[in-house]
Amino acid sequence: AKVALLSGGDTLLQAIAVQTPVVACAISKDQNTRLDHCVNAGVVIKANLDIDEIITKVAQVITEPFYSEFVSKYNQLDNTHSFEVITNGIKNMLIGDR
Repeated sequence: AKVALLSGGDTLLQAIAVQTPVVACAISKDQNTRLDHCVNAGVVIKANLDIDEIITKVAQVITEPFYSEFVSKYNQLDNTHSFEVITNGIKNMLIGDR
């Protein structure tokens, strides 16, 4: 995906791990802190739960040169094996305790 629109839950962290730009809205009280940390790291755009604001922020993310600059921030993160970790986690969930 070129961009993801997510809440501030676990999928947010998975999108960051696979370097997908994210616009995120907190949908529960515990998500604001997580979103703020991600915003401070420069890897998430936070939006209020307002359709016009969400549309504006998604449009901002997909517009060049903002998009390329935003994606380049992911290269600064230490996520060497993140795709493998996510893939193995999904495989383990699908296989179960066999």
